[in-house]
Amino acid sequence: KFISRKARKYQKQQRRLALPALEFAYNFLCINHAPRAVITEKMLPLVDHHLEELDKFKEDPSKYGKSGDKGEYWDDLTLGRFLKGVCLRYTAYPDSEAVLDPNEVPSIPPEEASSKAEEAFRALIVDGPKVSLDHHLVYHAHYELGRLLACKGQKDEARSHLDLVFSGKPLEASSARRKGKYSLENSLNMRTHAALDALDQDRGL
Repeated sequence: KFISRKARKYQKQQRRLALPALEFAYNFLCINHAPRAVITEKMLPLVDHHLEELDKFKEDPSKYGKSGDKGEYWDDLTLGRFLKGVCLRYTAYPDSEAVLDPNEVPSIPPEEASSKAEEAFRALIVDGPKVSLDHHLVYHAHYELGRLLACKGQKDEARSHLDLVFSGKPLEASSARRKGKYSLENSLNMRTHAALDALDQDRGL
């Protein structure tokens, strides 16, 4: 379903998708396994450039892209914020299976990366009602924000975000525009269940 929807979006936007490689890298768990230097030196610059381009159209989102639909702007902004949050989250709190250099000095201090990741996820959630097609990003943002907060020791708020994802309730105000399940829903529910279980057992997320 995810691939099918992306293909339709590619055609609608006249053969263009924003950051497709990084989005697929997230879905196949490549970002969390990547060396921190690769995230900060290769992935984040791509996301930041994407967001800088979008910033040129913030006064009139309808001028962004080729479709003339301001929803294209909001979807791409949402994706950019999400990927920025994910990259910064794994910069601050590397995955246990990530390849790390023991002598590495992070180019972004972990506390700064954590703060900026949280800021990106929260901004995405606030603007969630403006998403046109990529509704799944709102749900994934709650999931990733919950995991980030758990890493920071804020377990009660972490649980509240994970519970929202697992509740099955619509988390975007424009859910009436979404037909059926959102993309990757079953996969995200499995990951959320595992995260809640880890939280209950006081294991790392």
